[in-house]
Amino acid sequence: MRYLGFTDAVATPVGADEGIDVISERGLAQVKMEGSPSTRPTVQQLHGVATAKEREALFFSLAGYTPPAFAWASQHGIALFQYDRQGTPQAVNTPALRLLEAADARASQPAEADHGSDA
Repeated sequence: MRYLGFTDAVATPVGADEGIDVISERGLAQVKMEGSPSTRPTVQQLHGVATAKEREALFFSLAGYTPPAFAWASQHGIALFQYDRQGTPQAVNTPALRLLEAADARASQPAEADHGSDA
């Protein structure tokens, strides 16, 4: 999430977290490491929490998504990522691709020069 522009993202503490695994000022993420694809009700739950807290919703799943989950998330602007066993995420829908493209554009820009320095 930090690479995607959520620079203050941190893992939530263990406990009652409403299914949220990572939180930042602008976004919330759920991370699933299950053997079966994430379902629409799980994606909808994340959307409900993110909407109530007025934050962007991001979902990371090892096993991917069921077709209904993918369609619903894409329709409601939830960024879906699928990650591999090494933890490398790939964007799998348009909202996620937009976040990744913006992050890649930021990363490819040269660092700002130090203006006003006498050195």
